[in-house]
Amino acid sequence: MTRPTHKKCLNCREWFWLKPRANRRQRFCTRSCWATYRNAQPKWKKVQSQKARTSANPEVMRERAQRVWRDPDRRARLLDKLRARANTKEHLAWMVEHNKRIWADPEFRQRHSKKSSQIFAAKWRDPAYREKMRTVVAEANKKRWADPEYKKRTSRNIRIALAAPLQKQQQIATSRETMRKPESLRRSSEQMKALWSDPEMRARMRANSRRTALRKWRFDPSYREKQLAKLAAYANSPENRARLAELNRVRNADPEYLAKRWTLERRIAFSETSKKRWSDPKYRARVSKKLRATAKRKRKAKR
Repeated sequence: MTRPTHKKCLNCREWFWLKPRANRRQRFCTRSCWATYRNAQPKWKKVQSQKARTSANPEVMRERAQRVWRDPDRRARLLDKLRARANTKEHLAWMVEHNKRIWADPEFRQRHSKKSSQIFAAKWRDPAYREKMRTVVAEANKKRWADPEYKKRTSRNIRIALAAPLQKQQQIATSRETMRKPESLRRSSEQMKALWSDPEMRARMRANSRRTALRKWRFDPSYREKQLAKLAAYANSPENRARLAELNRVRNADPEYLAKRWTLERRIAFSETSKKRWSDPKYRARVSKKLRATAKRKRKAKR
């Protein structure tokens, strides 16, 4: 029996030359014809579909990703590739456009904000996580401000922002409008309650607020004048005067309070404080002026 030298391809139906040492059962002229014929078979399609569904199973994908991530070498290579890709100009430009597009959707913004708030609130209730984040943020800030370029750039940006009153006013107005929304007020209240329930955080916040207020009071004349005007307006308001009058009536009607208040030591201390105040010419002139104005107002009222 002679060996055939030509065969007809099972896929393209073209005759092809059969090499002398080739397998006699060869039925395709090329590997591409073999692949095309194989891909068109229902049985092969069914098997591949099953493999694809199995491979696309979330549990299988999670296990495969975890297995890859547990390998230190592969994890290091993946991280290097991700960092290199994330720092390219094309990827950064794409991320800017992508963020603008998704954050323009009100539903996404609301859903993302609510989810992030819940996650961070749950994490922040853990004292270990709070201490860890406090340490991480402090170290990151120290590292940033140790860089002369970062310090120079940030200081320049702050000076530019402070020199642009219109932009500052717009930013303040936007922040106030956002914070006055019911969901923002509720979220801020929950966050402050969670923070204030921690004694250490409460003491730290009080110390920081006092330090900030003293620094602004000492170096910012406009802030000092504004606060003094607020205090004076509140002190001279009818509501505050009525509240103090009622409080004094209640206190003076209590014998125990009077006994504690007008002890000999308190009388001596009050006398020394009054002497020290009245020894100041400015204080004496200011109080005398107010007393004369009050007496004049009373005489006019009687007339």
